[in-house]
Order: sequence, then structure tokens, then C-alpha cells
Amino acid sequence: MYLFLLMLAVSDLGLSTALLPTMLSLFLFGHQEVSAGACFSQLFFIHTFSIMESSVLLAMAFDRFVAICKPLRYPSILTRTRVVQIGFAIAVRSIVLHLPLPFLLQGQRYCQPNVLSHSYCLHPDVMKLACTNGRYSSYGLFVVFSTMGMDPVFIVFSYAWILKSVLSIVSVEGRIKALNTCASHISVVVIFYTPMLVLSLINRLGLHVTPFIHILLSFLHFLVPPVLNPLLYCVKMKEPVEKAGVPQQPDERKPREWGSPTDDRFQYCKANVLSHSYCLHQEVMKMACSDIRVNSIYGLFVIVSTVGMDSLLILLSYVMILRAVLSIASQEERLKALNTCVSHICAVLLFYTPMIGLSIVHRFGKDLSPVVQILMGYVYLLVPPLMNPIVYSVKTKQIRAQMVKTFFK
Repeated sequence: MYLFLLMLAVSDLGLSTALLPTMLSLFLFGHQEVSAGACFSQLFFIHTFSIMESSVLLAMAFDRFVAICKPLRYPSILTRTRVVQIGFAIAVRSIVLHLPLPFLLQGQRYCQPNVLSHSYCLHPDVMKLACTNGRYSSYGLFVVFSTMGMDPVFIVFSYAWILKSVLSIVSVEGRIKALNTCASHISVVVIFYTPMLVLSLINRLGLHVTPFIHILLSFLHFLVPPVLNPLLYCVKMKEPVEKAGVPQQPDERKPREWGSPTDDRFQYCKANVLSHSYCLHQEVMKMACSDIRVNSIYGLFVIVSTVGMDSLLILLSYVMILRAVLSIASQEERLKALNTCVSHICAVLLFYTPMIGLSIVHRFGKDLSPVVQILMGYVYLLVPPLMNPIVYSVKTKQIRAQMVKTFFK
């Protein structure tokens, strides 16, 4: 299962990376042009990683089917070698099916207005610009049908067998426990396929909706899964990280030594289970059985001299700003001056509020559920990188005007 999660993470990362170049150049710098070669390359990687994610979701459905319907044969069916072979087949399938697309598009003749509907290149969008696209559209339809069309059908079939097997369990508690192992995968499947299915229904039924709806559904299909997939699986996992770089101790009386930047050798003899899915200094130091006073003092010094001093200087700067603003006679000018600080204030609050809350929880909330600490850790580390571009894009006049022009033209 963990190898399938690795494949899902790789496909999410690849999809996000493929989307970013043209989106950043458009929204941040206002560049509305893309060369044909760059466009064909981008659509190849977007569709390849999108199909790769669909294939991984199908493989994960098969994994759940074997785990629930054939639990005793699970270790013999899904061996490490077989899982690696499945991953290799997924990569080959995704690349081979889309490899002809850039070459087919390059040989096309384009006579329509060269304006794309999205901030990134997609095969159907480019094909609309071609003068004749009959046979090339047929190949694109074959690729979509053999991947995005067949994968969800097989996923539904696998869950039909899973449901049949679960209903045969006598204990209600056993049924709930079995279905609970599928909750994360079902959520990811729904998030990934629902926008695509809604968009397909709109196009098939000929519903007249604003272009903004098409763009919004496309963003939901490509951008939301890479953000939510890690959160969904980390919330549902019983132990987010175990054996994360710290060696297993066979005997507490003979702890294994591990290197440390502030001491020549540290000894770790406590339970090697981290609270988060990433390594933090405080978490690792809790496992040490040596004297950690020097390390703790140095860590406290680093925090005070960086985060502590930065937040204090930011607060003092806004005290001076507020003093200068209050000296302005016109109320309209005061509002205008304060309005220039709104984006920065929001970014500061997004960054520091979860960190302060996490510090309070660590200090006073030891009886709280570990899920609260894990959730606040994710909010502190993941939300600012996601929200900062949105906050500044909304408040920056040039970027806002460009977004309005793109979405509502």
C-alpha cells in the first residue's frame, strides 16, 4: 500500500509541476503567449501524469479488493516485486499512449484564432484551433476512453465486490472496520473524477454555462487532488510516521547511537515514533536519552533570534505605520494607506497564528488528541504556501485585473 501511495505522490507532484510554468507566467507576469513547442510539451506531461494518477487509483482499488476479499492471500498476491511491476506498467501505459500526441499536433495546420481557454495547454483545447482534426480527434478519444473511461468502471466493479464481501461479515464492527480502510481511497477517487464527470456531462448535454464554470471545474480536477490527497491519507493513517529515519532499538539497555549537529554522538533509546509525517527538531530530541540541555538551549536561541525577533520587529513596524496613518488628516487617505498593508497582514497571520496555536497546544494541551497537533502542524506548514499567492493575487491590482480578464472575457 505504501508503494502505491508513493506512486500517487509522484503523479501529484508531476502534475502540479507540469501546470505551474504557464500559470505562473500568466498570473504573476502577465505573459499571455506560449510557443507551440512549449505548449505541446506541457500538454504531454499534463495528460501523462493525469492518466498516471488515474491508473494508480485503479491499482489502489485492486489493493483494497485483495486486502478485503482475499486477506490471507494478500502477501502472496501483492508482493513487493509485483507492486513494482504494476508501477512500471502504469508509467509505460501513461507515456506510450501520449507520446504520439505532440508529434500529431505538430503536423497539424491551424487556422482558428490561437486563443486557449485555460492557463495551460490541453489536447482538446489545442485541437479546437486546427483546421481539420478528424482522425487526430479519434486517437484522442481512444486514449481518453481506454484510460479515464475504463479506470473508473473497474474501480466501481472492485468496490462492488468489496461491498459484497463486507456485507457477508457477520459483525457490524467488522464491517465498519473493513469499510474504514477504504475511506481515504474513496475520497481521493471522488475528488479526482467528479469535476471531470461534471464537465463531460455539461459538454454532452450542451448546457449553456459561462466559460468560468469550465475553467473552475478544470482547476478543481487538476489542482485540488495534489493538495488534498496527502491530507486525506495522513488523517486516516493510524500512525502517520513510524521508523522515520530513527533506527529500531532491539534493546533499551544498548541504545544505538545517531549523529547530531550539536553533539558528537547522541543516544536514542525511546520509542522511535514521530508525531508528524516529517522530521522536526523537537520531535527528534524527545527520543534522546542523553543529556540534551545544550541542544535545547541552542534550539531555543535559534527560535528566539529568528521567529521571535521577526514577529517582534513586524509588530513594531506596524505600530509605527499605524502612528503615521493616524497623522493623516483625510479618512480616505488613511484607508488607502492601510489597504496597501492588507495582503501582508493576512500573510503574517496565516504564518504565525497556527505556529502560536501549536506552541500553546504543546505547552498546555497535552491531553488533546494527537490528530489536533498533526492537523495544526499541517496548517502551519502547508496553508501559507497555498494561500499567499491567492492573497496577493486578489489584492494586487494588476494581477486581479488579469485574472478577471482571463476568466470573464
